[in-house]
Amino acid sequence: MKRVLPVLVAAVLVMSFAGPAHAINTVISQVFGGAVNLGSDIDAETLINVAGSPTTLDINDRLLGIISIQTLENLGTGTKVSLGAGTANAELTGIFDVVVTGKTPTGTVDAGGNPLFNFTFAAVPSATFNTDVAAACGGNAACLASAALLAAILTANPGTVIATFDDVSQDFSRLGTSLGADIGTAINGNLFALAGTVGANTQLTSSNLPANVAAIAGQSPAAQIGTVVEALNRVGTSGELGTILTVPCANGPVQFCASGSLSGINAPGITTPFAVFSNTNVEFFTVPEPGALLLLGSGLIGLGAMTFRKRVKKNS
Repeated sequence: MKRVLPVLVAAVLVMSFAGPAHAINTVISQVFGGAVNLGSDIDAETLINVAGSPTTLDINDRLLGIISIQTLENLGTGTKVSLGAGTANAELTGIFDVVVTGKTPTGTVDAGGNPLFNFTFAAVPSATFNTDVAAACGGNAACLASAALLAAILTANPGTVIATFDDVSQDFSRLGTSLGADIGTAINGNLFALAGTVGANTQLTSSNLPANVAAIAGQSPAAQIGTVVEALNRVGTSGELGTILTVPCANGPVQFCASGSLSGINAPGITTPFAVFSNTNVEFFTVPEPGALLLLGSGLIGLGAMTFRKRVKKNS
């Protein structure tokens, strides 16, 4: 009996922490609670021309894009999990829409002689975000169905820059010839979280970039072009992601701090409906949910009770 009790205790603790098994694990089940998570993503962006040349990024133009976070890493322990296709975990995808609010020449040029600029961006109105997504969907029925659900979310949460989704279908794509099909793969699934330019210290900037989109597109997907900084806060409380704290960022603490660079689409085998690619890393600090703490407590209480009974029996 003495040997059986430790085995039972271990089983109780494992059941308390592990939870039920899933064929495809949700993203929320893979998030590191009580730690700073680092998400590494791949993006794709398309230019919505409003002002100036249709091939250059100008004030009042918009960028509509999709993302897929490929890995999550616990920055405290270095533990890393992969997400999406080819893994046992769902994909964490999203869609963003921003408008150019500032364009300042740096006085320098890139290797191809293209003038470089510093850009600032802002969130677009919810109605504009909804219109841009629906237009990008085109006639793709699946995309339009998801866009209709997204529209209700965005309308209720003004200031949103990016909406993210926990999607077990693992179908994200930024390749092919159909913009609507690709957009649709980024906006299905369960809402994970919304982030935007609400609260203090937010920032959306790109530095040392050519305004000529073709100059970016003509480079390799492995290229690192310019610097992107995205300092955002949680918009509302909708979605699976629980309570989050702030992390250091460019202008001060925010709830989501991302940085990265743009890249081209010029490589053998690359066909995409998007204008450019980009890669960013985002940090966010989650706290353990009350349910997880309760399970932890119940496991420890069970262990304590068994130890107490064992001592009482020994003393008797």
